This record gives sequence, structure tokens and C-alpha cells, in this order.
Amino acid sequence: MCAQGKCSMEESLFCMIPGVLFLLFANSGRQVGSGDGWLIFASGLYLKWQELMLVLCYSFMAAGLLAVGYLLFMHKKVNDRIPFVPFLFLGTMSLIWRDLL
Repeated sequence: MCAQGKCSMEESLFCMIPGVLFLLFANSGRQVGSGDGWLIFASGLYLKWQELMLVLCYSFMAAGLLAVGYLLFMHKKVNDRIPFVPFLFLGTMSLIWRDLL
């Protein structure tokens, strides 16, 4: 984790790029909210880039599985929205707790 002083300033700045991209995408009026971008931005300050990519992959997989479950069993529609921030938060917290244990 970068918070333990093992990351350079360049690596920390590199890790903030996905958050900035999510923020730009959120401001374009698409389906992504600005809370997603801010959480990825903050996670990029704390996590290494490999860990951040792992958080994003886990978050997208979990959100996708939930969406499929909603479509199949809860009779939701494709246009219904699912908040992404809880998946990002759980992915980030699981990595932080993994390193603390």
C-alpha cells in the first residue's frame, strides 16, 4: 500500500488517473456517478496501481453478478440503475483488511 511509504509520488499520481477518468466520464452525462470517481481517486492515493486494478476488477465482477441476479430473479429491467460505490468500497476495504491481518 502506498500509505506505508513504499510508493513514489509518480506512482501515486499514476494511480489517481482512473479516478480522474471516472470523474470526467461522470460529468459527460453518462451512467457513471461522480461518487464512483471520487472513491476511485481516493483509493488511488492509498493503493498501489496493481491493487487498484484488482479492486476495479472485483467491483465490476460483483456488480455484474448482482445485475444478472436482478435480471433473472428480481424481474428488474436492463435500464434500472445499480449503485457502484458499495462494490468499490467493499473491494477497497477487503484489500486494506487483507493487508492488516
